[in-house]
Amino acid sequence: IMGVALVDIATGDTGSVQIEGVFNMAKVDAAVIVAGESVIWDSSASEFDDNAATPASGDVSNCCIAMEGKGATTGETIAVKLNVGVGTVT
Repeated sequence: IMGVALVDIATGDTGSVQIEGVFNMAKVDAAVIVAGESVIWDSSASEFDDNAATPASGDVSNCCIAMEGKGATTGETIAVKLNVGVGTVT
């Protein structure tokens, strides 16, 4: 399950997270994402990538979808709906 922290949470601590909804999240600069496609959480970049990317160790796929389309641009965010399926951690 993916979640968005509602407060700053230090590593190893606990805190409140929201596990459903649509959030503007960081996007991999080179990713070309179409509205409605599943997206991959790139854990090393802390950004969402398109579903054509090959998941690396720690990445999460099959749990979130893009609510809008975005091209390959620098510094963009993308609206992502969390937990629409059971995620797979690579």
